[in-house]
Amino acid sequence: MLFRSKNSMDDSEILKDRKKTKHFIGLYPDEFDVFDFLGPAKYELNYWDSKGKTNDKLDHKKCGPSRRFTAKDKLFITLLRLRRGFVVQTIAYMFDMLTWIQFLFLHFKSMENVMFAQRDVIQSSLPKVF
Repeated sequence: MLFRSKNSMDDSEILKDRKKTKHFIGLYPDEFDVFDFLGPAKYELNYWDSKGKTNDKLDHKKCGPSRRFTAKDKLFITLLRLRRGFVVQTIAYMFDMLTWIQFLFLHFKSMENVMFAQRDVIQSSLPKVF
């Protein structure tokens, strides 16, 4: 559960509703199974602080409260940010999302030609004013 109190933005509540899930993260609940597709590496992400230290080198006693989000919660928040356009700095600071965005990029990089049209294909279909 993303938020511990009863909240209308609770990811477990949103994922129960097809229309809300599509609105907030751009996927239907059954498509959120992409989480399983990402494999075990999703549990081994390293987070970098502003001084260039990874989470395995940090003194966790000085890092504030322990993380309360699961990997699935973090993916949900990342997709929420990408879909709804929330401010990057705020979400990245609060939820370590830059690492997730980098992870998704690397994981799907090999499928780039399947997922995205080539530049010349896009340009050929644009109106002449572009």
